[in-house]
Amino acid sequence: MIFTTVLEKWRKDFKEMMIHHIMTSGMLYYSYKTNFTAVGVFILFEQDFADIFLPLAKMAKYSLMDDVADIFFALFTLAWIPTRHVFFFYIYHSIWTSVAKFPNEASKADPINGAYFEGDFIMKWLITLGLFQCLLLVWLRSLLVAVHKALCSSSKKGKVEDHRSESDISDSDADKSLFELLTGEPKKKLS
Repeated sequence: MIFTTVLEKWRKDFKEMMIHHIMTSGMLYYSYKTNFTAVGVFILFEQDFADIFLPLAKMAKYSLMDDVADIFFALFTLAWIPTRHVFFFYIYHSIWTSVAKFPNEASKADPINGAYFEGDFIMKWLITLGLFQCLLLVWLRSLLVAVHKALCSSSKKGKVEDHRSESDISDSDADKSLFELLTGEPKKKLS
C-alpha cells in the first residue's frame, strides 16, 4: 500500500496514510525478525479485516450503486471499530502482560541469539503501538463524522461521502495522473 498510496491521487490524509503504512510494515518486519510472529499476524488481521469492505464500497460508489456502497461502508464501520479499537487493545494488553506471564522466557532474553523477549523490547512495542493507536483514533474521528453526516444530513439524503477526497494540495497537480506529473504532458486518450 505504500506504493499505491504514492501513485494514487493524494488525499488530505496522505501524510497520515504514509506514516500508517510505514509503521505497519515496520511492525510486521520486526515481529518476524524478533520472533514475535504472533504479534505480526494479529496486526495484519486487525489492520486488514475492515479494509475488505472499504474498496467494495468505493467500487459500488464509482458504479453509481449508492445503496450498495452505503451497505459496504456500514460493514466497514462495523468491522473497523472492533478490530482497530477493541482487538487492538487485546494485542496491546497481551504484550503488556507477557513478561509477567512468561517469566522464564523473559529471564532467557538474549537478543544476539534471537531471544528478544525482555522489558526494554516490550516497552518499545508498547510505545510504537500506542503511537499507532493515536493515528487510528484520528481516523476513527473522521469515520464517526462521516457516519454522523450520513445519518443526520438531509442535504445528502443519508449518503456517505469521503471527505478526504479533496486534496489540500493547492495547485492543479493533484488532478494530474502520474504520467502527467512525470512527463509534463497530458495523457493521450486511446481511440
